[in-house]
Amino acid sequence: MSGFVPDELKSTDSIDEYRARLLVIFAIGVVAIGWCASAFYLFMTAYLACLIAVVGGLAILCGPLLMKSRGNLGLGALVATTGLFGTVFAFSWLTGGIAAPSLLWMVTVPIFALVIHSTSAGIGWALLVILAVGGFYALEPRSLSAWVPHPFAIPELHLLKFVAVTSVAVVILQFALIYGWLHGRWNQKLVEARDALAYRACFDQLTGLPNREEFQQRFMTRIIAARRDGAPFWYGFLDLDNFKAVNDSLGHPGGDRIIDLVARRLHYALREGGSIGRIGGDEFGILIDIDPTGDDRQDLLARLTEAFSSPFDIDGANVRLAASIGLARSDIHDFSAHSDEDVLEILHRTANRAMFRAKQVPGPRIEYFDPLDRGESDRRVQRENAIREGLAQGQFEAYYQPIVEIPGGRLIGAEVLARWNHPEHGLLGPDEFLPLALQSPLIHDVADALAEALCRDLASTRMREPHAPPLALQVNLSPEQLYAMERLEPLIYRLTVNCQEAVEMRFEITESEWTKNEEGFEWLKSLGVDLIIDDFGKGYSSLSRLAHMPCRGLKLDREFIQDIDATPQNQALVRAVVQMGRALDLSVVAEGVETQAELDVIRRAGVDIVQGFYFARPMPFQALLDYRDGSRQAS
Repeated sequence: MSGFVPDELKSTDSIDEYRARLLVIFAIGVVAIGWCASAFYLFMTAYLACLIAVVGGLAILCGPLLMKSRGNLGLGALVATTGLFGTVFAFSWLTGGIAAPSLLWMVTVPIFALVIHSTSAGIGWALLVILAVGGFYALEPRSLSAWVPHPFAIPELHLLKFVAVTSVAVVILQFALIYGWLHGRWNQKLVEARDALAYRACFDQLTGLPNREEFQQRFMTRIIAARRDGAPFWYGFLDLDNFKAVNDSLGHPGGDRIIDLVARRLHYALREGGSIGRIGGDEFGILIDIDPTGDDRQDLLARLTEAFSSPFDIDGANVRLAASIGLARSDIHDFSAHSDEDVLEILHRTANRAMFRAKQVPGPRIEYFDPLDRGESDRRVQRENAIREGLAQGQFEAYYQPIVEIPGGRLIGAEVLARWNHPEHGLLGPDEFLPLALQSPLIHDVADALAEALCRDLASTRMREPHAPPLALQVNLSPEQLYAMERLEPLIYRLTVNCQEAVEMRFEITESEWTKNEEGFEWLKSLGVDLIIDDFGKGYSSLSRLAHMPCRGLKLDREFIQDIDATPQNQALVRAVVQMGRALDLSVVAEGVETQAELDVIRRAGVDIVQGFYFARPMPFQALLDYRDGSRQAS
């Protein structure tokens, strides 16, 4: 039976499939009864009645057949209902009009139309049945006596049958009207609820802009169109400057109001040639559909920066904001070897990096990456391929920079760093490959290779020193990794669970990313990992948030340590951070210590854990173990 139901009507929750199945069951049942009756009429030599039964059955069967071939349930139901009505009408006319027993079958016509087709169809067929029965009653019995003999010409019986059939038809008509009204209201509420859910799933509730998921879907659609049409577009990443401080001063209602006003201004600025979506708290994504070169680009960029030229009025208070915007062209790379998902991620990372460059200058600013020089693009592709080849051949190694305790220089941990042992150029530091990897999905592959090298080193030392105390190792997590949790979670699990007997694993995240990516930090918090805030003092973190974050320690930014012996302001800042860290039970590490003078100053400031070239440069794992043994003997 399911073979008669068109594929477009098949669904586990489709009412149309249910109606289609009822149509098939009804047609087969009625035709079976009719053709059994035709056999009886043939035996009784009532050839005309036999012919009507056969032809009527074929007409009814045309309904499901047309539904199957055309995929149209309404057409099939109409044909089957018409065949049923015509067959019953012809039998009634032939066998005595209002006196015909077959006239009782008339009530099945509007019932079938109501259930199988629609409410309006049930109403229409009920009216037609009332009209047909009324016509038979008006003609009975005298007008039909010339056509058909009436052995049971009893007027009272005919009147009773007329009243019964028309009453049933009227009841069906009333039911159809009430059902149609209720069904319409129910459908309206269902459609409204479904539209509301669809809107909530696709649009941000505060600003009305496309949310992160919807914007990424539009982003992906634009990438596919660019591949097909060859027309480049721009992707932009916008972030409000110092919004955390503004939000803390105004409170969340005031911060929400500012976000809404910013969204309105940006939407107006991009009214021609672009679209915008809200990616995160104070982050927005921009798609520019035109190719903004020359005057077009300057006009568009001017409108974006002009959106922040006037202050925002929040309950009578004028709040001035600035935004940093990074733009990336869709044709910055040769994307022929990349999937659409990789293209999306590369453009996002590139625009994000450009945005960070824009933040280096105060005020609204736009930075864009636009390597129109094809030679530069080709060199980039070659470097990416070289990194992929190095990863495939296992050329990336783990190096370790000691973290020591002063005085005495006892090793208490190490920071894990990636190095590329290139067959031609020798050992390459992160400056040679990390910036390029951060602008592409390669950063995840480099992180996996680093974890693999780290696990090999740990396995080797556990075989030689099964009872050695665990090492405290710290691994950096980039912002790009935090935005790809599906790649980061297996890495964290591997390092924290599989290596927990050999190391105390901690993860370093920069202060700027900590203040920006709340979702990523909440996710890391749920995993229960130990966090170290790197480059502390360079961002705009809130002390109240710091008190509630599950971090183990802070790393002072190198800018505070460099030439600290000649900078009294930095000395005061370091002392303040040390006192705050002790009050919150956090370790404070000074990184980048390179001279004896710097070491003496930070010791007087209260720092007792340091990292830097003054003590040791990054080294292989075996050298780290030798350094550990030597520091133990020295202490």
